[in-house]
Amino acid sequence: MEGEGLFGTISIVTTVESHKLKTEHSNLTLAERVRRFEREEIKAEIALHGDGVEGKRAAAKVLGISLATLYNKLKEF
Repeated sequence: MEGEGLFGTISIVTTVESHKLKTEHSNLTLAERVRRFEREEIKAEIALHGDGVEGKRAAAKVLGISLATLYNKLKEF
């Protein structure tokens, strides 16, 4: 509000998927949420760069981890 007139608005936009994720995460421990976050980030980078060795090498570089660490984390999934 500015004086008596409406000057602007504030909107918060969310999606059903975002809401579902928040609801699902509410009963998880922090460690479980971190593992889930890592898994989703790794999957996204591999999907972007490719599933071959070079794609995984590029994904690891973007994620700031070694290729060996990436492979170890993939084994955990």
